[in-house]
Amino acid sequence: MRPIRRTTTESTVPVAPTGHTNLQDSPRFYRRVLDHLPTPVIVIDQGGQITYANEAMVELTGWTFDEALGGSLFQYLHPDDATWVIEAFANLISTAEADEQLGASEWASLRLRVLAKDGTVIPIEATGGAGLTDPDVQGFMYSVRPARIEELLDAVFSGVAAGDSIETLMQHVVDIMTLPPHGIEAAVFEQLSDGSDRLIAASHPAFEGLPMSCTDFVPWAGLHTAPARIAVDALPHPSREQLAAAGFHDCFYAGAHAPDVSTTLRLIACKRERQEPPMGALQRVERARELMSVVLLKAHNDRLLEHAATLDDLTGLPNRLGLTRCLRQVESLAGDCVMLFVDLDNFKLVNDLHGHLVGDRVLATVADRLRRAVRAGDVVTRLHGDEFALVLNGETGGLTPSTVRRIADRVVKMLGEPVRIDGLALTVSASVGVAHLDADRDVDRLMSRADEAMYAAKRAGGDRHQIAKIHAA
Repeated sequence: MRPIRRTTTESTVPVAPTGHTNLQDSPRFYRRVLDHLPTPVIVIDQGGQITYANEAMVELTGWTFDEALGGSLFQYLHPDDATWVIEAFANLISTAEADEQLGASEWASLRLRVLAKDGTVIPIEATGGAGLTDPDVQGFMYSVRPARIEELLDAVFSGVAAGDSIETLMQHVVDIMTLPPHGIEAAVFEQLSDGSDRLIAASHPAFEGLPMSCTDFVPWAGLHTAPARIAVDALPHPSREQLAAAGFHDCFYAGAHAPDVSTTLRLIACKRERQEPPMGALQRVERARELMSVVLLKAHNDRLLEHAATLDDLTGLPNRLGLTRCLRQVESLAGDCVMLFVDLDNFKLVNDLHGHLVGDRVLATVADRLRRAVRAGDVVTRLHGDEFALVLNGETGGLTPSTVRRIADRVVKMLGEPVRIDGLALTVSASVGVAHLDADRDVDRLMSRADEAMYAAKRAGGDRHQIAKIHAA
């Protein structure tokens, strides 16, 4: 691809700076280095015309030498950036005209967007300075690098902080993987501890349905995490046929795990040409793997925080917040629901006579008995002190009046049995209020009625249950 540059004689190409006798003094050496430098470079005169760009700049934008030579930089700007860039350029000229020699002005960076030949918007960061007074330059010199990767990285980290979905975050990771110049297509799969997996982000349809594990072992399965490469033709069937059909020849992969290994993210990236050496692609895979690890670590920590916030430290039961979340789920479902509000009758006496350590062991025993008194799909929570709430879920089975009475009777009976601790036989009976979720599915009213029924049972002497309202048979 031909570099964009102004016509010049050999005498105008920079030679070795004065005093640096060990540097090359061939003008052709510096021209070839600049032309083939992998970093895009562009020179713009004070009229805004492009006087030079190297091959990397041409590759970045797709514009050829014939199309861009002598053209105005401003015609390649994103329309939303044109006004402020023109103003900034005018300020640069006024500042540069006061400088007497090349390099007198400070190097500055600008972040803007340019339009590629195919219309693609390319965010770039241009760093450079003025050389207006130098007879060999007579313009502004800039090195250019795509800024898209910084934007995507910002999107990942800000998305992690904001709690964006894993699908959104992994799409950013895939977008980073597919940035030029490597020509990579990529996908991220989520694999759960039960062995199920799903495609959550991809840049190419060839990744859909790609096996995460199979009889013929695929290299990205298992607990492998480090970036690696394999030829597509070395993959087992059917992965080999699926990726080869899309024209891929080189495959890169890596994985990241949540700290508890409950979830694994697997990155698979493919190229149509085999890259030698593969370090550039592998480094990009490694960056993606690090981002996946950050996302999984944040998700894991969020689960731990939520778990801690909704559980009672002493009994391990859901706390009041856990009960609230449970009831909100009940509110949105169509099934029956019954609440049992439980308050111990003699617990204060236990604390007064035997101390809080013994009282805590009694509460732990009560929690265990409540778990055993209800069905597998029901929820037992500790609200405060010696108050507990049980949510009987109609999805587990029909909540007929006889079923609810049987459960309430079992709760009263089990809590009335002595609690034996260090030779002590402590009796703590319970007053239980029972309420059924009404047709309006008002969970606040459900709690209020269960609470009122519990106090009615306590006023009647305790060690019993009182039903406020129950589903008709």
